[in-house]
Amino acid sequence: MESHNVDPNEPKCIASFLLPYTVSRDSKNKNAFKVKLSISKHAILYGSLLQLLNKKEQNFKWVGVVQSVEPYSDQEKTQISELLADKGCYPIFMTMSELLPYYNFYENVMKTLFHNFKSLYETDLTHLTHTEF
Repeated sequence: MESHNVDPNEPKCIASFLLPYTVSRDSKNKNAFKVKLSISKHAILYGSLLQLLNKKEQNFKWVGVVQSVEPYSDQEKTQISELLADKGCYPIFMTMSELLPYYNFYENVMKTLFHNFKSLYETDLTHLTHTEF
């Protein structure tokens, strides 16, 4: 099998529906925000990628929707973007009404297509011959 070398310093863009962090207002300072890891125990891929990100073994740029129920001002979006940039994340801000059609499409189409997808590089087809197609 052919070897694929990956440069750990080369940026890798991860586009996911949601970022692996939630943003909330600081309870002591309503003008400040807190960023909290929000990975469920079932999100194995997120956990694995975050381990690589935290160990600085790979240069990830993570793009996804910020999990929030409230709309943000432009100034707040800038503040949140700066907090998430420290974690290698680049947020997409959407209101709930904007998000709903995309979420339905994600849940009903994209998630079923791409979750549990086995890499083509991991597929061994050497046992097949042209007559078996």
